[in-house]
Amino acid sequence: MKIYDISQEVFGCRVYPGDPAPEKKVLASIEKGAPCNLSAFSICAHNGTHVDAPFHFLSDGKTVDKIGLEAFVGPAFVAEHEGVVTGAEAAEMIEKARRLDTEAWKRILIKGPAVVSAEAAKVFAAAGILLLGNESQTVGPEEAPAEVHLILLGAGAVLLEGIRLAEVPGGVYLLCAAPLNLAGADGSPCRAVLIEGYGIHETHNISEVKEEMTTKKKGNNWTAYYDPDTGRYFAEIMYTSREGREQYDFEITQDIFARLGTFDKDYENDELIKTGKRTYSFENTMYGTLGPERLVWDEEANEAMAETVRKQEQKEQKTKKEPKEKKKRKK
Repeated sequence: MKIYDISQEVFGCRVYPGDPAPEKKVLASIEKGAPCNLSAFSICAHNGTHVDAPFHFLSDGKTVDKIGLEAFVGPAFVAEHEGVVTGAEAAEMIEKARRLDTEAWKRILIKGPAVVSAEAAKVFAAAGILLLGNESQTVGPEEAPAEVHLILLGAGAVLLEGIRLAEVPGGVYLLCAAPLNLAGADGSPCRAVLIEGYGIHETHNISEVKEEMTTKKKGNNWTAYYDPDTGRYFAEIMYTSREGREQYDFEITQDIFARLGTFDKDYENDELIKTGKRTYSFENTMYGTLGPERLVWDEEANEAMAETVRKQEQKEQKTKKEPKEKKKRKK
Protein backbone atom coordinates (compact mmCIF):
# COMPACT_ATOMS: atom_id res chain seq x y z
CA MET A 1 0.00 0.00 0.00
CA LYS A 2 1.32 3.44 -0.91
CA ILE A 3 0.11 6.66 0.69
CA TYR A 4 0.54 9.98 -1.09
CA ASP A 5 0.63 13.07 1.12
CA ILE A 6 -1.06 15.71 -1.05
CA SER A 7 -0.90 18.47 1.57
CA GLN A 8 1.32 21.53 1.76
CA GLU A 9 3.59 22.11 4.77
CA VAL A 10 1.63 24.67 6.78
CA PHE A 11 4.23 27.30 7.71
CA GLY A 12 5.73 27.39 4.22
CA CYS A 13 2.43 27.06 2.34
CA ARG A 14 0.94 29.25 -0.35
CA VAL A 15 -1.46 31.94 0.81
CA TYR A 16 -4.33 33.46 -1.17
CA PRO A 17 -3.65 37.16 -1.88
CA GLY A 18 -4.87 39.25 1.05
CA ASP A 19 -5.19 36.39 3.55
CA PRO A 20 -2.95 36.32 6.64
CA ALA A 21 -0.11 33.80 6.58
CA PRO A 22 0.29 31.10 9.26
CA GLU A 23 2.38 32.10 12.27
CA LYS A 24 4.04 30.04 15.00
CA LYS A 25 5.00 31.25 18.45
CA VAL A 26 7.26 29.28 20.78
CA LEU A 27 5.83 29.37 24.31
CA ALA A 28 8.37 27.09 25.98
CA SER A 29 11.65 25.42 24.98
CA ILE A 30 13.66 22.58 26.54
CA GLU A 31 16.84 24.27 25.30
CA LYS A 32 15.95 27.28 27.43
CA GLY A 33 15.34 25.21 30.53
CA ALA A 34 11.63 24.44 30.19
CA PRO A 35 10.46 20.87 30.97
CA CYS A 36 8.91 20.60 27.49
CA ASN A 37 8.58 22.25 24.14
CA LEU A 38 5.35 24.16 23.69
CA SER A 39 4.12 26.28 20.82
CA ALA A 40 1.03 28.12 19.64
CA PHE A 41 0.07 29.11 16.14
CA SER A 42 -2.42 31.21 14.25
CA ILE A 43 -3.72 30.34 10.80
CA CYS A 44 -6.36 31.46 8.33
CA ALA A 45 -9.00 28.82 7.60
CA HIS A 46 -8.01 28.97 3.93
CA ASN A 47 -4.21 28.76 4.13
CA GLY A 48 -2.34 25.96 2.34
CA THR A 49 -4.27 22.76 1.75
CA HIS A 50 -7.75 23.43 3.08
CA VAL A 51 -11.46 22.79 2.78
CA ASP A 52 -14.14 25.31 1.80
CA ALA A 53 -17.53 24.78 3.44
CA PRO A 54 -20.70 26.21 1.82
CA PHE A 55 -20.81 28.84 4.61
CA HIS A 56 -17.70 30.41 3.04
CA PHE A 57 -19.89 32.06 0.38
CA LEU A 58 -23.44 31.37 1.60
CA SER A 59 -24.81 32.86 4.81
CA ASP A 60 -27.19 29.93 5.23
CA GLY A 61 -24.71 27.28 4.05
CA LYS A 62 -23.32 24.46 6.18
CA THR A 63 -20.28 25.13 8.33
CA VAL A 64 -17.35 22.71 8.52
CA ASP A 65 -18.66 20.89 11.59
CA LYS A 66 -22.06 20.25 9.95
CA ILE A 67 -20.75 18.51 6.82
CA GLY A 68 -20.83 14.71 6.76
CA LEU A 69 -17.39 13.10 6.65
CA GLU A 70 -18.40 10.98 3.64
CA ALA A 71 -17.70 14.03 1.48
CA PHE A 72 -14.03 14.03 2.56
CA VAL A 73 -13.36 10.29 2.86
CA GLY A 74 -13.98 7.84 0.02
CA PRO A 75 -12.99 6.85 -3.51
CA ALA A 76 -11.70 9.76 -5.60
CA PHE A 77 -10.60 10.23 -9.20
CA VAL A 78 -7.45 12.17 -10.08
CA ALA A 79 -7.85 13.81 -13.50
CA GLU A 80 -4.96 15.57 -15.24
CA HIS A 81 -5.70 18.91 -16.91
CA GLU A 82 -3.95 22.10 -17.91
CA GLY A 83 -5.73 25.38 -18.56
CA VAL A 84 -9.42 26.24 -18.30
CA VAL A 85 -11.75 23.30 -17.66
CA THR A 86 -14.75 23.55 -19.99
CA GLY A 87 -18.18 22.05 -19.41
CA ALA A 88 -17.48 19.27 -21.91
CA GLU A 89 -14.16 18.46 -20.22
CA ALA A 90 -15.84 18.36 -16.81
CA ALA A 91 -18.42 15.89 -18.17
CA GLU A 92 -15.59 13.79 -19.61
CA MET A 93 -13.84 13.68 -16.21
CA ILE A 94 -17.02 12.45 -14.53
CA GLU A 95 -17.68 9.84 -17.20
CA LYS A 96 -14.11 8.56 -17.09
CA ALA A 97 -14.29 8.28 -13.29
CA ARG A 98 -17.59 6.37 -13.56
CA ARG A 99 -16.08 3.89 -15.97
CA LEU A 100 -13.25 3.16 -13.54
CA ASP A 101 -15.21 3.08 -10.29
CA THR A 102 -18.87 3.45 -9.32
CA GLU A 103 -18.07 5.82 -6.43
CA ALA A 104 -14.95 7.76 -7.49
CA TRP A 105 -16.86 10.24 -9.69
CA LYS A 106 -18.29 11.80 -6.52
CA ARG A 107 -14.85 13.18 -5.58
CA ILE A 108 -12.90 14.72 -8.47
CA LEU A 109 -9.34 15.99 -7.95
CA ILE A 110 -7.84 18.01 -10.80
CA LYS A 111 -4.09 17.68 -11.25
CA GLY A 112 -2.15 20.47 -12.91
CA PRO A 113 -2.45 24.24 -13.45
CA ALA A 114 -6.17 24.17 -14.09
CA VAL A 115 -8.92 26.77 -13.70
CA VAL A 116 -12.52 25.57 -13.29
CA SER A 117 -14.89 27.62 -15.45
CA ALA A 118 -18.47 28.46 -14.49
CA GLU A 119 -19.68 26.07 -17.20
CA ALA A 120 -17.59 23.26 -15.73
CA ALA A 121 -18.83 24.12 -12.23
CA LYS A 122 -22.42 23.78 -13.44
CA VAL A 123 -21.66 20.34 -14.89
CA PHE A 124 -20.04 19.16 -11.65
CA ALA A 125 -22.91 20.60 -9.60
CA ALA A 126 -25.60 19.02 -11.80
CA ALA A 127 -23.88 15.63 -11.53
CA GLY A 128 -24.09 15.83 -7.74
CA ILE A 129 -20.42 15.43 -6.88
CA LEU A 130 -19.56 15.63 -3.18
CA LEU A 131 -16.12 17.20 -3.48
CA LEU A 132 -13.99 19.00 -6.05
CA GLY A 133 -10.29 19.45 -5.44
CA ASN A 134 -7.59 21.43 -7.26
CA GLU A 135 -3.98 22.53 -6.84
CA SER A 136 -4.69 26.25 -6.93
CA GLN A 137 -5.51 28.15 -3.73
CA THR A 138 -8.97 28.75 -5.12
CA VAL A 139 -11.35 27.00 -7.47
CA GLY A 140 -12.11 29.22 -10.43
CA PRO A 141 -10.25 32.29 -11.66
CA GLU A 142 -8.11 33.76 -8.86
CA GLU A 143 -9.16 37.29 -9.74
CA ALA A 144 -12.89 36.44 -9.68
CA PRO A 145 -13.61 33.16 -7.83
CA ALA A 146 -17.07 34.02 -6.47
CA GLU A 147 -19.22 32.68 -9.33
CA VAL A 148 -17.64 29.22 -9.39
CA HIS A 149 -17.75 29.00 -5.59
CA LEU A 150 -21.43 29.96 -5.50
CA ILE A 151 -22.33 27.34 -8.12
CA LEU A 152 -20.52 24.47 -6.41
CA LEU A 153 -21.08 25.38 -2.76
CA GLY A 154 -24.68 26.27 -3.57
CA ALA A 155 -25.17 22.72 -4.87
CA GLY A 156 -23.88 21.29 -1.58
CA ALA A 157 -20.43 20.29 -2.82
CA VAL A 158 -17.32 21.01 -0.76
CA LEU A 159 -14.01 22.24 -2.12
CA LEU A 160 -10.54 20.91 -1.40
CA GLU A 161 -8.07 23.60 -2.44
CA GLY A 162 -4.30 23.82 -2.47
CA ILE A 163 -3.60 20.10 -2.85
CA ARG A 164 -0.36 18.79 -4.37
CA LEU A 165 -0.68 16.09 -7.02
CA ALA A 166 2.60 16.32 -8.96
CA GLU A 167 3.75 12.88 -7.77
CA VAL A 168 0.33 11.23 -8.07
CA PRO A 169 -0.52 9.30 -11.27
CA GLY A 170 -4.02 9.83 -12.61
CA GLY A 171 -6.58 7.24 -11.56
CA VAL A 172 -8.68 6.07 -8.63
CA TYR A 173 -7.58 6.29 -4.99
CA LEU A 174 -9.02 6.37 -1.50
CA LEU A 175 -9.13 9.99 -0.37
CA CYS A 176 -8.87 11.00 3.30
CA ALA A 177 -9.14 14.77 3.71
CA ALA A 178 -11.22 15.38 6.84
CA PRO A 179 -11.13 18.96 8.12
CA LEU A 180 -10.68 19.93 11.76
CA ASN A 181 -13.91 19.86 13.75
CA LEU A 182 -14.30 23.64 13.99
CA ALA A 183 -17.76 24.74 15.09
CA GLY A 184 -19.20 27.51 12.93
CA ALA A 185 -16.14 27.70 10.65
CA ASP A 186 -16.31 28.54 6.94
CA GLY A 187 -13.26 26.42 6.18
CA SER A 188 -10.43 24.45 7.71
CA PRO A 189 -6.88 23.32 7.03
CA CYS A 190 -6.59 19.56 6.53
CA ARG A 191 -3.97 16.84 6.04
CA ALA A 192 -5.12 15.31 2.76
CA VAL A 193 -3.79 11.92 1.64
CA LEU A 194 -4.50 9.52 -1.20
CA ILE A 195 -4.16 5.78 -0.63
CA GLU A 196 -3.08 3.69 -3.59
CA GLY A 197 -4.47 0.21 -4.00
CA TYR A 198 -8.16 1.04 -3.57
CA GLY A 199 -8.93 1.30 -7.28
CA ILE A 200 -7.31 1.34 -10.72
CA HIS A 201 -4.55 3.70 -11.77
CA GLU A 202 -4.10 4.92 -15.31
CA THR A 203 -0.34 4.52 -15.32
CA HIS A 204 -0.70 0.82 -14.55
CA ASN A 205 -1.46 -1.60 -17.36
CA ILE A 206 -5.10 -0.62 -17.54
CA SER A 207 -6.02 -1.45 -21.15
CA GLU A 208 -7.38 -4.89 -20.27
CA VAL A 209 -9.29 -3.54 -17.29
CA LYS A 210 -10.82 -0.76 -19.37
CA GLU A 211 -11.87 -3.31 -21.99
CA GLU A 212 -13.52 -5.44 -19.29
CA MET A 213 -15.34 -2.42 -17.87
CA THR A 214 -16.70 -1.47 -21.28
CA THR A 215 -17.90 -5.00 -22.03
CA LYS A 216 -19.27 -6.22 -18.69
CA LYS A 217 -20.80 -4.77 -15.51
CA LYS A 218 -22.16 -6.54 -12.46
CA GLY A 219 -24.33 -5.64 -9.46
CA ASN A 220 -25.81 -7.59 -6.56
CA ASN A 221 -28.50 -9.23 -8.66
CA TRP A 222 -27.85 -8.05 -12.20
CA THR A 223 -25.26 -8.47 -14.91
CA ALA A 224 -24.90 -6.44 -18.10
CA TYR A 225 -22.59 -7.22 -20.97
CA TYR A 226 -21.68 -6.39 -24.55
CA ASP A 227 -21.89 -9.20 -27.08
CA PRO A 228 -19.15 -8.61 -29.70
CA ASP A 229 -20.63 -11.26 -32.00
CA THR A 230 -23.91 -9.39 -32.45
CA GLY A 231 -22.74 -5.89 -31.50
CA ARG A 232 -25.61 -5.66 -29.00
CA TYR A 233 -25.92 -5.07 -25.24
CA PHE A 234 -27.80 -7.39 -22.88
CA ALA A 235 -28.65 -7.44 -19.19
CA GLU A 236 -29.90 -10.13 -16.80
CA ILE A 237 -31.77 -9.61 -13.54
CA MET A 238 -31.75 -12.57 -11.15
CA TYR A 239 -33.95 -13.03 -8.08
CA THR A 240 -34.15 -15.84 -5.54
CA SER A 241 -37.56 -17.08 -4.39
CA ARG A 242 -38.85 -20.13 -2.52
CA GLU A 243 -39.34 -21.91 -5.82
CA GLY A 244 -35.82 -21.28 -7.05
CA ARG A 245 -34.02 -18.63 -9.07
CA GLU A 246 -35.94 -16.31 -11.32
CA GLN A 247 -34.13 -14.64 -14.19
CA TYR A 248 -35.26 -11.97 -16.61
CA ASP A 249 -33.28 -11.00 -19.68
CA PHE A 250 -33.31 -7.73 -21.58
CA GLU A 251 -31.69 -6.20 -24.61
CA ILE A 252 -30.51 -2.71 -23.63
CA THR A 253 -29.05 0.27 -25.45
CA GLN A 254 -25.44 1.41 -25.21
CA ASP A 255 -26.62 4.47 -23.28
CA ILE A 256 -28.37 2.31 -20.66
CA PHE A 257 -25.24 0.15 -20.36
CA ALA A 258 -23.07 3.25 -19.80
CA ARG A 259 -25.31 4.50 -16.98
CA LEU A 260 -25.52 1.17 -15.14
CA GLY A 261 -23.59 1.09 -11.88
CA THR A 262 -23.68 4.86 -11.34
CA PHE A 263 -26.59 4.73 -8.90
CA ASP A 264 -26.29 4.46 -5.12
CA LYS A 265 -29.09 1.91 -4.81
CA ASP A 266 -29.08 -1.35 -6.76
CA TYR A 267 -32.82 -1.33 -7.41
CA GLU A 268 -32.30 1.85 -9.47
CA ASN A 269 -30.06 -0.15 -11.80
CA ASP A 270 -32.83 -2.78 -11.99
CA GLU A 271 -35.37 -0.14 -12.96
CA LEU A 272 -33.05 1.23 -15.65
CA ILE A 273 -32.53 -2.25 -17.10
CA LYS A 274 -36.30 -2.77 -17.24
CA THR A 275 -36.62 0.15 -19.64
CA GLY A 276 -34.88 -2.06 -22.20
CA LYS A 277 -36.56 -4.61 -24.43
CA ARG A 278 -37.24 -7.97 -22.79
CA THR A 279 -35.85 -10.59 -25.14
CA TYR A 280 -37.10 -13.56 -23.16
CA SER A 281 -37.79 -14.55 -19.60
CA PHE A 282 -38.54 -17.54 -17.47
CA GLU A 283 -39.89 -17.97 -13.97
CA ASN A 284 -37.79 -20.79 -12.67
CA THR A 285 -34.42 -22.19 -13.68
CA MET A 286 -35.14 -25.35 -11.66
CA TYR A 287 -37.17 -26.69 -14.56
CA GLY A 288 -35.02 -25.26 -17.32
CA THR A 289 -36.38 -23.08 -20.09
CA LEU A 290 -35.55 -22.80 -23.73
CA GLY A 291 -35.46 -19.12 -24.64
CA PRO A 292 -35.46 -17.92 -28.23
CA GLU A 293 -31.69 -17.39 -28.08
CA ARG A 294 -30.21 -19.94 -25.67
CA LEU A 295 -30.92 -22.86 -23.31
CA VAL A 296 -30.69 -22.03 -19.63
CA TRP A 297 -29.55 -24.93 -17.50
CA ASP A 298 -27.02 -25.62 -14.77
CA GLU A 299 -26.10 -28.24 -12.14
CA GLU A 300 -28.60 -26.86 -9.69
CA ALA A 301 -31.31 -27.17 -12.32
CA ASN A 302 -30.30 -30.78 -13.04
CA GLU A 303 -30.49 -31.71 -9.35
CA ALA A 304 -33.82 -29.96 -8.92
CA MET A 305 -35.21 -31.63 -12.01
CA ALA A 306 -34.01 -35.07 -10.83
CA GLU A 307 -35.74 -34.51 -7.49
CA THR A 308 -38.93 -33.47 -9.28
CA VAL A 309 -38.83 -36.62 -11.43
CA ARG A 310 -38.22 -38.80 -8.37
CA LYS A 311 -41.23 -37.35 -6.55
CA GLN A 312 -43.38 -37.76 -9.64
CA GLU A 313 -42.38 -41.42 -9.97
CA GLN A 314 -43.20 -42.05 -6.31
CA LYS A 315 -46.58 -40.45 -6.80
CA GLU A 316 -47.29 -42.62 -9.86
CA GLN A 317 -46.26 -45.78 -8.01
CA LYS A 318 -48.52 -44.88 -5.12
CA THR A 319 -51.41 -44.28 -7.52
CA LYS A 320 -50.94 -47.73 -9.09
CA LYS A 321 -50.99 -49.47 -5.69
CA GLU A 322 -54.20 -47.82 -4.52
CA PRO A 323 -56.62 -49.80 -6.80
CA LYS A 324 -55.12 -53.15 -5.64
CA GLU A 325 -55.58 -52.21 -2.00
CA LYS A 326 -59.22 -51.30 -2.66
CA LYS A 327 -59.87 -54.70 -4.28
CA LYS A 328 -58.41 -56.49 -1.24
CA ARG A 329 -60.74 -54.56 1.05
CA LYS A 330 -63.80 -55.59 -1.04
CA LYS A 331 -62.93 -59.27 -0.70
